[in-house]
Order: sequence, then C-alpha cells, then structure tokens
Amino acid sequence: MERNNNTGKVRCIMIKIAHSSWLMVHGSRIPPCVKAGRDLAPGLIWADKVQKSRPCGGSPKWRQNVKFKGRALKILLFLLLSAFSIQLPAVCHASFLDIGMGPRALGMGGAFTGLADDFMASYYNPAGLAQITNSQMGLSYALLFPGLDYPAERNDIGDGFLCYVRPFDEKVGAMGVSWINRHASTLYTENSYIFSYGRKLTERVSLGVNFKILELHYAESQWGYDPYYNWIEGMQDPLFSKGTSVLGISFDIGFFVAISRNWSVGICLKDFNQPDMNLQSPDPEYAVNNYVSSSSKIGVSYRAGEYSVSADLTSRRYDYFVNSGIEWRISGIPVAVRGGFGFGSRSYRQITAGASYVFTPWDNQSSYQLDYAFIYPFSGIDSAFGSHRMGLSIIFSPPLKTGAAALKFITPSTRMTLGGISSRIIIIAQDAQGKPDKNFNDTVVLYTTSRSAKFSEAEAPWSDVRSVAVTSGVGSFYFKDIRSGAPIITLYHAGLQIDTQQIFVDEVIQIMELKDEPRPVKSAVKDPERAKAEAKAAGAVIKETGDEISMTVQGDALFEAGSASLSAAAEDILGRITDVLKAYPKNKIIIECHNDAAGDQRTNLELSEKRADAAGAFFSGRGVGGDRMVTMGYGEDEPVASNNTNEGRAKNRRVVIILIK
Repeated sequence: MERNNNTGKVRCIMIKIAHSSWLMVHGSRIPPCVKAGRDLAPGLIWADKVQKSRPCGGSPKWRQNVKFKGRALKILLFLLLSAFSIQLPAVCHASFLDIGMGPRALGMGGAFTGLADDFMASYYNPAGLAQITNSQMGLSYALLFPGLDYPAERNDIGDGFLCYVRPFDEKVGAMGVSWINRHASTLYTENSYIFSYGRKLTERVSLGVNFKILELHYAESQWGYDPYYNWIEGMQDPLFSKGTSVLGISFDIGFFVAISRNWSVGICLKDFNQPDMNLQSPDPEYAVNNYVSSSSKIGVSYRAGEYSVSADLTSRRYDYFVNSGIEWRISGIPVAVRGGFGFGSRSYRQITAGASYVFTPWDNQSSYQLDYAFIYPFSGIDSAFGSHRMGLSIIFSPPLKTGAAALKFITPSTRMTLGGISSRIIIIAQDAQGKPDKNFNDTVVLYTTSRSAKFSEAEAPWSDVRSVAVTSGVGSFYFKDIRSGAPIITLYHAGLQIDTQQIFVDEVIQIMELKDEPRPVKSAVKDPERAKAEAKAAGAVIKETGDEISMTVQGDALFEAGSASLSAAAEDILGRITDVLKAYPKNKIIIECHNDAAGDQRTNLELSEKRADAAGAFFSGRGVGGDRMVTMGYGEDEPVASNNTNEGRAKNRRVVIILIK
C-alpha cells in the first residue's frame, strides 16, 4: 500500500506476501473480487469512498459580468477561473495522476508550468512548445520507491518517458509526440500516447493543446469466486469477464505568457474532459465510475542570467499543492544544479535535487544533456528511500530558422571594401517581409585575426558549443583588420535561442563586399566598465582617478623591435582599448609613447613619436575621432625603472593612453 504524495489518497498495489495478498480501498462495501486472493491482479483503485450511489460533485459557477481590457488578459482570466473551479463529480479515480515527469523539471520540485522551455513542455504545459526553436528528443526512466520490500519476482515499480518535438515557423507552431509508460511489475500497466501542439497567438501569448490516448491494462487473475463468495482457483474473475484493458481519450489545454524578458506565467488545465477508465462490470450493483481526475496548474517563472526560479500552484478536486524550485547553470562549465520542494493538502511534503551535464560529441553539431533527479517524500510510504530519475535529451542542430531572413550590414563611419575591414558593424535582422526581426536583438561581439571569423560569447553559454547567444533585435559585431589579400570574409551565422543561452552554428554565409548604408545608425558602444574590464584582461594596466583614466601597455607587446609598425598581437589589446575610448565619446585623449635608453637620445625620441602616431592612426581607423587625440613622444626622458637592466628597460618601453575626464 502506498500513499500518493500529490493527493494523499491510498493507492493499493497487489503484492504477494507469504501465501496471501490483499488490496485495500477506503470505504464501505467492496465487491469480493477486489477484496483478497492469491495472485490477484492489483486493480490499482484510487478512491475517496466506494459506495453504490454517486454524490453530486458540482462545479462552482463562474462569476460573470467582469470586464477587462485586452484580449490576452480575458483569455488568461477565463482559463484561470475555469481551471480552479472545475471539480470532479466522480467518487473513484483512475490512475494517470500527475506525479511529475522528467528529471530536469522534477529536480526543480516539479515547478515547470511557467518555465516550459524544452521538450517537457509537452507534459507540463503544451503552450511552452512555442518557445522551442530546435528539434528536441528526450527520454527518461524512474525507479520508484526502491526501498520497498518486493517479492523477488515482482520488484519493479517505475515509469518511462519518450518524447520528440519539432518546431516549424511561427505561423505553424511546434508539434510533439510523447509516450509515457507506468507499471507495477507485470501486474499493472498504463500507457499515455500524447500528441502536442503549441503556437504563438501574439508576440507574448502562446496557446497549446494535448490530445492523449490513455490505456490501462491489468494482469488477469487465476482466481475467481462463486455465488457464495468462495475463492476458487482456475475460475475466471468476473471483474475481467469483458477484458483486462480499457482505453480512453483525454485533453489538456495550456497558455503561456512572456510578461517580460525575465518573467513568464503559464496556466494548464490537464485532463479537463475527465475520461472514465472503468472496466465494464458484469454486476451493476458494484459498478464504480473510474474517472481520471482533472487538475489545474498555474506557474510563474523568473529567469536572469544563470538562474531560473519557478513556482507552481496545483488544484486537484479539493486539494491544493505548491511546488517550487531553482536552477543554476554554472558559468564556465557545462553543468547545472537544481533544488526544489513541495507541500500541500493531505500532509504532502517533499524535497528534490538534480543536476545536468551537457556535452557535444564527435559530430560537433547536436547538444546532448544528461539529467538526474532525486525526489524524497516526507509523507506517504515509509522506508522507500525516495525515487530516482535519469534522463537523456538531444537538441538537434541546425535550429529552426526563425531568425533573420536577411542580414543588412551597416557601418557607422567607414566604407568597407573587398579585402579589408576596420570598423564596427551594425547588423539589422529583417524578417521575410523586410521588417525588423524582433527575434534578433542581443548585442554580440565578434573578434578575429584570421580570414574566417567566429562568434565570441556575449553571455556564458549553457553548453560547451561554438555558439553565440542571439535572441532578437539589433546585434553588433566587431571585426578586427583582415589583412589585405583576403578576398572573402566568412561569417558563421548563429541560430536562435534554445534555453535563452543555447545557440548552435546554423550555416555559413560569404560576404563578397560590404558598403555603407544610409544613416542614421545607432552606434554600438559597450558599457564603460565592461570595456575597461576587457582591456585589463587583454593586458592593459588601468589606473583611474577623478580627472583621468590611464591605460598602459608595454611597448614590446605592440611593436616589433626598433620599429613603429604594430605587431599582430597589438591589434587585440588596442582593439579593447578602442572600446574604452568609444565609451567616452566626448573626452579628449592623450597618447604618450616612451622608450628606453638603448640608443641615442634623438633616435629614441623619433621612434617614440612614430609609435604614438601609429597608435593614434589605429584608433582613428576604428572610429575614434582624430580631433579628440593628441600624440606625444618622450623618448627616454621619463623612465619608470632603471635602464641598467633588461627588466627595467622593458618597463620603460611603454605606451600610455590617457582619457581626460
């Protein structure tokens, strides 16, 4: 016997103990065929009370004459009111209860209705399928209550899940197909075949539906009873006189609303038609309607950077349950950890934990994710040691091309010709109708010193793939100089978001020539603090006072020995300093170059002046106004260390860029 943690109802499983087995059901008079007997099929009956007549359940009437502005708000309110007002009038419940599915979701306490951002949306909220832009497949298996003392031949209570989701364009939406199998050894099996569909109604509101075929199967008993209720081996159990299986059809409906970039809300009404999964009884006196209970869920989710927090409220008949959880995608490694809890009616309490590992195997295309979840109940079955769930999911590449139908390259200040690029580029994504694409907006920076460029990571990626996080609007890309003689610039065009951070390389486009486009164009300027942090990481020594910001770079890192020509390595660090200068567009700039005393004084002075001019030309070529800059060469006149040692002379060879506040 077990107590379901979600409902508190007793679920009775036929387990052979010594020479007898028993099945327990709450209530009054029970047909002998479900009272006791050796090797009797379990029957798995969910019941509040078994009696001859059905009480009237009734549903509270919806309040009317309530006016709200906005069609989306009306739809949400209607669904919310209906979801939490419908009550099941039946007295006995079939299984197919919502005990949760998928290790990622259950690792977060089972709170997934308002998140619903992967293939598990087909189970928790089909409206979330509209978020998916890559085809996905997932499977999982759960070993339920491993601490129970089963007979050796019947030692398996578990469930499995298999799902495939395929997104199409926004006009069509996304579709999925799933299979859920739950079983108690060979005694009892239930299967759910789910066909899911989700589509955006507006930019922020999505609708989803599930069509489900439900199947129950019982193992036939070798025992029956005579008219005097005596059990006789070999007699057919009248409970199964018309078969041991039953089929039913059920429906789910869900809504998903992206309130903002970070906040989202989901609502789902599951099994709202409440199918009757009862075996046809030969004795009408003991017939019991075996309805699948409907349940109503509302969930809210908050996503920010590496964290996602979710909470769900579930209503099932007269019971209410709260589930909540958090997910942390650890920066720098393809690992996520999760934790959650739940509490509610009938002393329902549980805690959960989980983790994921993401990897890209030999094909370097699709992303694979291993998931684990542990669920420990504080109510229900004793000594069960919780439940364990394992899963594997695959996110296929290339993604759905819901992004830009065309990319328009605009340079804010300089003309780019074949063979050389020396400025920042603004990329405006357009949809198939030529309008700005709202699915393309995050700023992404691209650095390269070779003929073919790769996207850099503007945000820490969720998985270890060559990718870039681009979701919608206007994106900016920074190209370093491509040396003359390179006739073609190759860009790797990224696909769109999976988990707001999982993006995969989609296709390669070749740009033969780039030209200016009409103004005005917004300048792509980095945040000052971020720009300074990147310059510092590249090797610049930055000092800031109330009057100025000085950025010092050792000369050996910028110039060839005895030359004013910039080295290949100089382009990286000076490119980062360029971002700092652009972050302060109205401030004056002084470029000072210093040398050691290795040569004669005049030679050192001339070399330092030429090097200062070379640095100024570099900045000017990248959009820093020449009227802002002053270049100065000091030769060997202002040493910061002794010129008698190699270490000291290296410190004296330096370039100092001063930004006057």
